[in-house]
Amino acid sequence: MSSSLTPRTEFIVHNQQYISEHDRTMLNDIYMPILGSVAVSIYIYLHDSSRKFEPLEIRMHSEIIDEMNMTLSIFSSELEKLEAVGLVKTYVNDDAHIDQLIYEVKQPLTATEFFNDPMLSMFLYTKVGSELFNKKREYWKYPKLPDNITDVSRKFTEVFSNISLESFKLPEDHYEGRNNSTGSNVEQDDFDFEVLFTHLRGTFVDRKFFTQSVRENIVKLSELFHLNAYEMKKIIVKSTDKSKGIDLNILRRAALDYYRHEKEDEKLQPEDTPTNEDYFTSLDRISPVTRIRQLRNNNPSRSDELIVTRLVTETNLNNGVINVLLEYVLMQKDGQLFDNYVFTIARDWESKGYQTAEEAKDAALTFYNNQSKKKSNYRVKRQIVEPKWFNEQKKQSSDQTMHNKKVTKKQSTSIQEAIDRFRKL
Repeated sequence: MSSSLTPRTEFIVHNQQYISEHDRTMLNDIYMPILGSVAVSIYIYLHDSSRKFEPLEIRMHSEIIDEMNMTLSIFSSELEKLEAVGLVKTYVNDDAHIDQLIYEVKQPLTATEFFNDPMLSMFLYTKVGSELFNKKREYWKYPKLPDNITDVSRKFTEVFSNISLESFKLPEDHYEGRNNSTGSNVEQDDFDFEVLFTHLRGTFVDRKFFTQSVRENIVKLSELFHLNAYEMKKIIVKSTDKSKGIDLNILRRAALDYYRHEKEDEKLQPEDTPTNEDYFTSLDRISPVTRIRQLRNNNPSRSDELIVTRLVTETNLNNGVINVLLEYVLMQKDGQLFDNYVFTIARDWESKGYQTAEEAKDAALTFYNNQSKKKSNYRVKRQIVEPKWFNEQKKQSSDQTMHNKKVTKKQSTSIQEAIDRFRKL
């Protein structure tokens, strides 16, 4: 494959949804100040042009030069902005004989998702200033339903009760639709909110502040840091503004600080250590905050624990998947946790629906071997820093893999052994 983008480089657009007028308004009003008109026009072009071709039809980048009247270098730099804000994901075809990119077009965030994203909303604020930022935020606000209401809607089975489905088989095809997250993976019943509300009596914290998102974060934080209702009450009071409600960013940091200062004497229990016999089952059970303490010899930095906190509260990844992610990033990044790198992988694994440590391990091995074959890089060369022991392991297996373009079972085993040794450090 060519190491640079050329007019003859093939591309495919993976676009499984139409964008609505609401989405286009979001692009123009909210994304445009961040990205600029050129990047937004590229997004619209990728989306709209894909509807003129067969799904996944192969096209040439020379088309972009002609249709958009821009050089490939401008296209490449503007596309990076779309990737950075999550509107486009770029993949490279791993076949060594094919020079091809795949552009996956993502749906714009809703106003709620955008303004609750601290990085995007802060960047918009720096671009347009406080006055215009507040005007935009007010424009997208919409009042919630009244409090004193009762849902009296009929259920499906109450209205359509005479349908026979005996001969019907549910199809398993993939259809057009929004390319969104699958939703939260916690149950509110895991935390006793009535006890919490009892503790909050007499404070300024109003029950109406407990939105769905706030409740989900409380459940996740209580499980992550082993917080009871009374402890959570103290954290919530510190995180609440009388007029604006509960700030999720402050809530997460306050929960972490409480854990670090008030529960610092909690030691790692022997049963929390992963066993060699059933390692990945153990990782599925162990809390990520416990695992990062194990990997850091019971002395993680606040930055480490804040990243873990965000992984638990901002993604739908299960404990085992997060634990494998932490191990993999520490191995690849020479013992460092880099925020962007961690969340790039996390969002990818989240979109693919990995549920267990075993699945995450397979994904990490596949990702590593794909990176080893060739770096998906049409712009800037980036060097992956690998621990010394990992370089030695790769050298031992190089004779086995020199002429093999696919990952063999023996390769996977040798890499797995390297990862296992890393876990014991």
